[in-house]
Amino acid sequence: SDMAKWDVDKIANSIVFAITGQTAGGSEPSEPTQPPNQKRNVVEVGGIGKENLPELVSALHSVKMTANLNLKSDGYIYPVTDPTSDFQLKAFTDYLDRKGWVYTEK
Repeated sequence: SDMAKWDVDKIANSIVFAITGQTAGGSEPSEPTQPPNQKRNVVEVGGIGKENLPELVSALHSVKMTANLNLKSDGYIYPVTDPTSDFQLKAFTDYLDRKGWVYTEK
């Protein structure tokens, strides 16, 4: 049959590697998705209170950036931006600097 020609494990592993950058099972070492210490243009912002959330969302929108807003049990929101261009990153971090808000670039 045609299925006998296919190595299903290799096909599945290729799909997993394409999505996650890692091999599925087996003894093959996983490939890193990117070299260590390479900048991803992601910003993790410290805890933002709900009173500042509309302003933060507006700032993200004005520089055409997207982010995940993680609500923690302490009641604060911890935004993590999606990877972006150097220009957008600088515009957003300049805004955070003006506000005096804590953030980390990754």
